[in-house]
Amino acid sequence: MRAIKTLAIVGLCAAMPATAQQPAPAAPPAAARGGAFGGLGDLLGGGGLPDIASTGAGNAAGLLGYCIKNNLVEGNGAAGILGRLTGRQGVTASPGFEAGQKGQVQTGRNAFSLAGVQDRVKTQLCGLVLKRARSFL
Repeated sequence: MRAIKTLAIVGLCAAMPATAQQPAPAAPPAAARGGAFGGLGDLLGGGGLPDIASTGAGNAAGLLGYCIKNNLVEGNGAAGILGRLTGRQGVTASPGFEAGQKGQVQTGRNAFSLAGVQDRVKTQLCGLVLKRARSFL
């Protein structure tokens, strides 16, 4: 009986089109799924994360201040970059700056709070914020 079932399954598989027999493609690497977050979405349970690359200068400066204040940014020079960026006209006056100082990532109409995020994720995010802030100089 078992041999008949096996033959029937083999026969069905042989009758299927070749495309149906191919294995499913592998999932893209975490960096590809995470956009500018580079896989941070996986650490947070996936999706819904804003793209740091679309934050404005004011929000990036505010976030960098938040990161420095909370000892979440690694490397030297973050305070200097923050000083140079906040010295630019309009940066500290923007609504995004104040939101960033409170740990709010703003991208257009969307906002994401860092309040409930694990420190290791915040540290990685702050590294990206530092790069984004540097790009405005």
